[in-house]
Parts: sequence; structure tokens; C-alpha cells
Amino acid sequence: MFRPTLAALCLVALLPARARAQAVEAGAFSLPVLDPTARGAALGGSPVAAPGADAGNFLYNPALLSDAVADHVTLGYLNHLSSLRIGTLTYARPVAPIGMVAGAIRFLGWGAVPR
Repeated sequence: MFRPTLAALCLVALLPARARAQAVEAGAFSLPVLDPTARGAALGGSPVAAPGADAGNFLYNPALLSDAVADHVTLGYLNHLSSLRIGTLTYARPVAPIGMVAGAIRFLGWGAVPR
């Protein structure tokens, strides 16, 4: 009689308190989540476990900087709805005493706002 109770208790303890398919942020002016690279967007915004020769992956996870992205430049541009424009420029370069160093410039523009 002790074993079924213990099994039921373990089952209840392993169930999550709240389960949701997607995290929803509540806010009046939340911006859409726009990925910096096309590959990252194709992988659902989480290319964390999919290393490749894309210098923009370090924006998701800095551990993805490797020799495969040495001296690579990535340029991305997205013209979204309602004249929302997003641009991303990334570059990665090996530096001898430090290791791999990368930088990025991102641009977000929303066009003319009528008064």
C-alpha cells in the first residue's frame, strides 16, 4: 500500500506547475521578437545547439564563436510590416592573446510617424 502512494506522490511532484506552449509577455508596447539572422529565424529563434559558419550566431550564444566564423561578415536586412526595418551587421575575428572577438551593429527604424 505504501508503493502506490509513493508512486502517485512522485508523479505529482514531476508535473510542472504551469505549462504553456509559448511564453507570452504582457505589456502595452511590446515589440515583436525579430531574429538577427535568417538561419536563427528558421530555427525558431534558438540556434543554440546548431553551430555553423554564421558570425551572427554569437548574438544568440557567445559560445558559438569558433574558427569556422573567423573573418566572416554577416549582413541581414528585414523589411517588415508597416515600414518597420531591421538591419544587422556582424563580424568575427581571431585575436591572438584573447581568442575570437566579435561585434555587431543593429538598426531598427519605423519610418515616418504622423503627428
